[in-house]
Amino acid sequence: MTQSTGPQGGKILICILLFLAALQCGRASFLVNVSYIDLQRYAAGTERMPYQGRIGMEPIVRWAEGNPLLNRAAAALNASLQKTPQHASHPEVLGPEKLICLLLGCLAVLLMTFAATAYTARHLPQLWWLGGVLTLAILYASYAARAELNFWYPYDLPHFALFGLATLCILEGWWPAFFALFLIDTPVRETSVYLLLLCSAVAWQRGKRQLVAWNAAAFFLFWLPTRLWIVHRFAGNPGETGIRPIGILHAVFDPLHWPQLFSAGGYLLIPVWLARRHLARDQQWFIYAALPCMAVTLAFGMWYESRIFGEWTVAIAVLASTEIASALKNLFASDAAPAVAA
Repeated sequence: MTQSTGPQGGKILICILLFLAALQCGRASFLVNVSYIDLQRYAAGTERMPYQGRIGMEPIVRWAEGNPLLNRAAAALNASLQKTPQHASHPEVLGPEKLICLLLGCLAVLLMTFAATAYTARHLPQLWWLGGVLTLAILYASYAARAELNFWYPYDLPHFALFGLATLCILEGWWPAFFALFLIDTPVRETSVYLLLLCSAVAWQRGKRQLVAWNAAAFFLFWLPTRLWIVHRFAGNPGETGIRPIGILHAVFDPLHWPQLFSAGGYLLIPVWLARRHLARDQQWFIYAALPCMAVTLAFGMWYESRIFGEWTVAIAVLASTEIASALKNLFASDAAPAVAA
């Protein structure tokens, strides 16, 4: 009885610590960073594109504006925050719009953390906690702890969670759940289309050719009409869409930007690629399919805005966990071989 209670108690303690760390990471994303867009304009549909085109959070933010309970809670929290020395000069008021984003953001971080933990517990029971730990480390380094371009957006963390859960469904082969998450994520951010390429690559490698056709159908029947409608709906809004070559060059050649530039993906994008030999074949195909998606992101994103790879957080965390577990297994096997021979 004592032997079984001890490890179980340790697991509960780790889960509590992960829960608290996830709340802190989600909270820090909003209290340390500031919003780049006007939330009231976003709720009204008049914000700039492409930000306005990410409409998944729009009705929620609009609902929060008129909710009496959220208004009272936001006023109380904002008054409390402004009394603390570190927030006395903070330029951003915590209104009901920001409060609902903070609450959903914390929920999204919790979902990401424990989904990654569940994945590693299922596949790497001896390192069951590693997926959640790496998820928080990546998210904190690339999103919460930024020193420049420290902007948060209402749709970021919900998209990161939906996209991350969908990537786990791809790796697990849970196709109905994957398509459900893809449908929900499509109005949240246009990069949900990456999921169809990832799914197609993994399905093709596994010999499930019919799924590739389903992905093509999902693109033409749902994603493309949805994005075309959004572009038409907000055609009169100001826009900032486009490639920013000057900003990219500035990020690359100015050493001031390098720490944040390479914090994208929590510094793990390159190591995961270099250690891909430790992954299964379908997981390698997943990475190969991710590369062109990341190239598109780099073309349109500001390179020292390290949140641009945030949607890959869960996938990077579980793939890195798999590589670490495989490398440790090979290391211990090579250490044991001489002893056996002797």
